[in-house]
Amino acid sequence: MVNKRIVDGNAVGTFTLRSGGEGELRLRSDNGQNVPVIMVGSAISVNEGNTVILSGTFGASGTPSPSPSGTGTGTPSPSPSQTPFGRSFEAHLNGSNMVPPVSTAARGEVKVLLSSDGTQATVFGEFHNLTSNQTGARIETLTGTPELVFNLGVVGGVNGHFAQMSFAVTPDQVQQLRSGLWSAVIASVNNPNGEIRGTLIHHSRRSDFDGDGSHDLALFRPTAGTWYIQNSAGFSSIAFGSSSDRLVSGDYDGDGRTDAAVYRNMNGLGVWDINRSSDNGTTRVQYGLATDVAVRADFDGDGRFDLAVYRPSEGIWYIRDSSTGIDRTERFGIAEDIPMPADVDGDGRDNVVVFRPSQGMWYWMRGNDLARFGAMNFGLATDIPVRGDFDGDGKADLSVYRPSNGVWYALRSSDGRVQAVQFGTSEDIPVAGNYDGDGQTDIAVFRPSDGNWYVLRSSDNSLQATHFGNTGDIPAIAR
Repeated sequence: MVNKRIVDGNAVGTFTLRSGGEGELRLRSDNGQNVPVIMVGSAISVNEGNTVILSGTFGASGTPSPSPSGTGTGTPSPSPSQTPFGRSFEAHLNGSNMVPPVSTAARGEVKVLLSSDGTQATVFGEFHNLTSNQTGARIETLTGTPELVFNLGVVGGVNGHFAQMSFAVTPDQVQQLRSGLWSAVIASVNNPNGEIRGTLIHHSRRSDFDGDGSHDLALFRPTAGTWYIQNSAGFSSIAFGSSSDRLVSGDYDGDGRTDAAVYRNMNGLGVWDINRSSDNGTTRVQYGLATDVAVRADFDGDGRFDLAVYRPSEGIWYIRDSSTGIDRTERFGIAEDIPMPADVDGDGRDNVVVFRPSQGMWYWMRGNDLARFGAMNFGLATDIPVRGDFDGDGKADLSVYRPSNGVWYALRSSDGRVQAVQFGTSEDIPVAGNYDGDGQTDIAVFRPSDGNWYVLRSSDNSLQATHFGNTGDIPAIAR
């Protein structure tokens, strides 16, 4: 029996019922198929010929609240099959981190997810371009003589992946992990003691106020000068900022949680006001000019956001590394460019990146190899550039949201394929982030007209719709 699926009156595909009355329809935009936009209220039916067999209306789970409050539905969380994680840590491995350094082009990434109760750690990762077959992998402490924490075993080959493995941890080990005293090491035939190494660090996010490794629903209401946050810890609000301020939220104090922060004009100077989540105190620093574009990034890879601005009139980036407090400049860009710092090479440090609308061009500058500069035509003048790692390989993908057709386009760094997904309308604000805790960026939009967040979860491809906000609110994660 061949059946047709209808969404809002439009046929989207056909499927055949199998024995037992089961059937499914799978659509993939990367195969050139049209994936319809399905939102709360969309009418869905299954027809055999002209006869409607099944019909219904798509709805969000639970009852949405009318305004930001502690009862918003669809709170981001790991998928049901995952352990409830409390925080995530990443290590970007290379030969220069070995002692003594190893000359190799190999790279790797290892992630550790700590359970919310702090008793279990889950580890997985990958490696590429070892000089010889992999012979071992381990997590060890960095306190005095290295001590083995966990053995990841042998995958073999010069490229490989470690499947998820979990192990019990003690309170002392948890403290070491949170303090940046764990490292991941991968060994090979040519380098039996280790070819590449990296320190496990909790990397900051622009909207992770509870530090659980997932992005939160969070926004700033200029009319009230108040931040509203919904996450695994519940609902909270922070009175911090004014209507003329620009949002620069991020982890500036290194406690693993996002700080509410704003960039404001004070007599022509750019002033950073940061509400520290570690002690609820305020840091005020003058850095930049009022006409500069404040950027949020971790250029030195220490897990804390750096103070940084892009000066369009000069095409110069001014950066104060949080690890050293030293100021530096990078001349890279022209007046029209949109600064989009991101980790394009997967080394755990954000790179200087710009999107040039008039050309639809991306330009970036690496800091860890001879081929420092890169360029790629990917986008149109009317596109909105977005940040994200949509394939979960640890590298940022060049990506844009096209308001004219509500389609997201991402150039996957893992395989060079273009991912195109229709999800959104012309009024939507792109708010891509890792909302479901699976390590991949989720396509997501905030719709000002109805105050709804719509998230396409990468972990299970389900739609999460949550009413949280009003017209005029600014999502914390937005560019």
